[in-house]
Amino acid sequence: MMDYSPSYNQCSVSKDFACKSLKSSQFLQDLNNNNIKYPRKDPYDAISKIIKTNSSKINIDLDKIRTYKHPSSITIDNIIIDIVNKEINRCGLGSLQCFVTFVYPKLYCKLVEEILNQYWLPATLSVFQNSFKRWYYAPGNKGYINCIKSYNILSTNK
Repeated sequence: MMDYSPSYNQCSVSKDFACKSLKSSQFLQDLNNNNIKYPRKDPYDAISKIIKTNSSKINIDLDKIRTYKHPSSITIDNIIIDIVNKEINRCGLGSLQCFVTFVYPKLYCKLVEEILNQYWLPATLSVFQNSFKRWYYAPGNKGYINCIKSYNILSTNK
């Protein structure tokens, strides 16, 4: 009896193939399409896994990701290469069937998580931080009162 092993079990996945697969992922297609404001539900439901809640409850605005200028000029291509290199160093990419079945979903979730952490979260938090600062330090509010008290203490200690 001859042992039959299909070619997709014998071929290992290259780094370029893994990077191209991630670049053609649904999340990045949504991100590159300016007509789409919110990401579509992806087959791996990565956003729900990352945020630990139902993704329909969180509106991830893709425009914030598109317009956010990363302070250290990290591009999405750099993130993809970094994720693939870490996976290669950890355990490799495996055969084509193994990559598509086991490795790609993990890499896809890591990619979405990194993009959200590097681009969406800082842009979203900066809006809340600015709103909080304006409210907290407005005359009559707690921050304003604390600043006045500390200023008075410092001015009397001279």
